[in-house]
Amino acid sequence: MKHVILIFLLYVLVQPAAVFAAGGPRATVREVRTVYKTYPFSDPNPIAVRGKIYPYFRYDGFTDRAEDKAWNVVVLENDYVAVTIMPEIGGKVWGATDKTTGLAYIYDNDVVKFRDISLRGPWTSGGIEFNYGVVGHSPTTSYPVDYLTRENADGSASCIIRMLDLLTRTTWSVDIRLPADGIWFETNSVWHNSSGVSQPYYSWANSGVSATEDLEFVYPGTMVVRHDGTIHDWPYDREYGKDLSKWRENNFLWSKSYHIVGTRDKYFGTWWADRNFGMMHYSERDDKPGRKMFSWALSDQGDIWEELLTDNAGQYVELQSGRLFNQNMVTSVLTPYKQTGFAPYGTDMWTEYWFPYHGTEGAADVTLKGVVNLKGTESGTEIVVSPLRRESVVLQVYDKSGREIAERRTDWSPGKPFRMEVPVSPDSLGRGCGRAGTRRSPVRWSPPGISIGKRLTDNGCGGSISYGSATMPKPNLLPGKVSGMTRAMCRDSI
Repeated sequence: MKHVILIFLLYVLVQPAAVFAAGGPRATVREVRTVYKTYPFSDPNPIAVRGKIYPYFRYDGFTDRAEDKAWNVVVLENDYVAVTIMPEIGGKVWGATDKTTGLAYIYDNDVVKFRDISLRGPWTSGGIEFNYGVVGHSPTTSYPVDYLTRENADGSASCIIRMLDLLTRTTWSVDIRLPADGIWFETNSVWHNSSGVSQPYYSWANSGVSATEDLEFVYPGTMVVRHDGTIHDWPYDREYGKDLSKWRENNFLWSKSYHIVGTRDKYFGTWWADRNFGMMHYSERDDKPGRKMFSWALSDQGDIWEELLTDNAGQYVELQSGRLFNQNMVTSVLTPYKQTGFAPYGTDMWTEYWFPYHGTEGAADVTLKGVVNLKGTESGTEIVVSPLRRESVVLQVYDKSGREIAERRTDWSPGKPFRMEVPVSPDSLGRGCGRAGTRRSPVRWSPPGISIGKRLTDNGCGGSISYGSATMPKPNLLPGKVSGMTRAMCRDSI
């Protein structure tokens, strides 16, 4: 009898709604003045020009001569994560470090190097920037924003940034919050249209990660939507014979911009194979249907931008989450991927989570309890979990019929991958595992059905999306084996 692994967690000691215990761990927030090597920009053009960015001024002067400048930096920190925020540079998250490994999982630029990229000109690479309003890097992305810091009653700490966008007369705020005892931070967004008329609906969070030869993209999906609304396969480009989920295989033509669709999974991220380390973004699917990857060209063209945007931090890649499926060109309105307006007096709110993981050799499924992977062994299957918080749990493993085949009680915590083995043949897991003893690709090899905290069924497009008592194998998405029916199902499920 073939088996499909399904994992459940039963909470024994830790309840999410529990009152924060006095004297327990707490996240902290502090402000420091930090000196960065800075490449400044000029004073603004003194003449207001009516056009796309009016009433904002543009800044058109840039330099290759650096100066040391002290910047105000907000630091959120707990036992597992340190997050830095720059209120004077758009309120962007400048970097985030996993303290359990000492590795940065959000690209932390070593210099402040402004270059002419945003709507008003100046822009810096890396971190996480927040864009609201019209298409492009926000008018506030390199300028001071309103902000507030506080320690919350539940032990978490926050830096709340806020701004009025003069182009659309909409107001946005983001509560960048670090929990007391977790290895993630969250961004809670509120966007309000107080203008009384419909406004452009463009909102993308743009995060940067380090681009190295071992970088792989963990983007569940079957298709890429271009800016014009046309599509091509993901992750395999049949025309060029490339696996696009591997950064190094995007070494053809020019820079790359992919909006990945086709499943309703709630996560996407990266994995650095040589370091056995990764970064994940998680949000409710309906909150952030847009999942984009941007990379400069893997050629001299891209090297030019590396030199322009940093001194020693190396090349980076952008992972972006959006409120719409793609950042659409005008011709995209002729396809199912259309632009929409922000209704007068409308208010939208959503939450995103950003966290590291390590020791799993990839990612098969992700929830807010941990990153899970399955590994084939000589005697069965090893289940590896990179936990997101300290908890006492019961881990139960069921076969396809719902029969329990293993149970383990354990205490786990961030930075300490949990492992258990079950005597189930890897071959019976279909695409869930590679051959015994081999490394599996986190993108090409998705699990047939694995979840922490609930049983899920599969929609046939690579995403476990509904409750049920059993799971079904996913379709084979290797080159040349994506059926027309599967593609149609995926389109319908978007």
